[in-house]
Amino acid sequence: GFKGQGKTQLAIAYAEGLGLPYEVIALNDFQSINGFNKMGLLERVGSALRKKGAFTVLIFDEIEKAPIYVQNELLQMFNDGEFSVSVPIKGNVTMRESILLNSRHTTIIMTSNAGTNFLEREESRGASTGLGFKGTATAGVPIPVARDSGWTEKFYLALEADNISDVLLDRGDGVIPFYHLSKPEFAQVLLLHLNETIRNINAQNSASLKLENEESFVNAIAERDFRVDLSNREVLRIIQSSVRSVLAKAYFEGNQNLKKNSVILF
Repeated sequence: GFKGQGKTQLAIAYAEGLGLPYEVIALNDFQSINGFNKMGLLERVGSALRKKGAFTVLIFDEIEKAPIYVQNELLQMFNDGEFSVSVPIKGNVTMRESILLNSRHTTIIMTSNAGTNFLEREESRGASTGLGFKGTATAGVPIPVARDSGWTEKFYLALEADNISDVLLDRGDGVIPFYHLSKPEFAQVLLLHLNETIRNINAQNSASLKLENEESFVNAIAERDFRVDLSNREVLRIIQSSVRSVLAKAYFEGNQNLKKNSVILF
């Protein structure tokens, strides 16, 4: 999906939500043979698993930045559930040995900015909008798009045209397309952060502040600041300047007069 839409942050939140360790591996470090920094992709993966354990969530960021032959190194993890890496022999830094690592319990998530031209065409004809899951969810549960002979085949072909390994795509469970946020979804994101800020203030000050007219407040911000091409980073800046800072200022400036069960009006 589109750059800056929070794909990597969602993957990190997934790992944190499950209480699992995670490792973000930037594939732009493997754009050419000169970018290997004396460590191949599987060696980089092996280093992460040896440090953090077999249940690590591996997040391969911007997978399309690496050449196809580098991406295909990961197939060994899919095919066999284990892979070999070369490591220095303990006590002898000049010699190396091959060890076998287990990847059967490892979660692999790949993010990419590929396919955006295809998704833009879909948006322009009103086919779908929404960050991440719209059109691919059942009962609120996100379902990755699997390859078939219809729309998803065209989407997969667009990903392959943008330098993602077709073999790697076929070995995955599916792809989740990220579209742009709509204005109502943007307002929902603002409201989530507004309520989170209130919870934090209450927790830190043993207070029980409540909000009124909060939906009108976030809708006004959405009307003022929303653009269809907003990135996740820009959304976070708007949240900081228009939600968290305003709320904190309203609370702390009036803190002397506020009771612990005060209501903040917007």
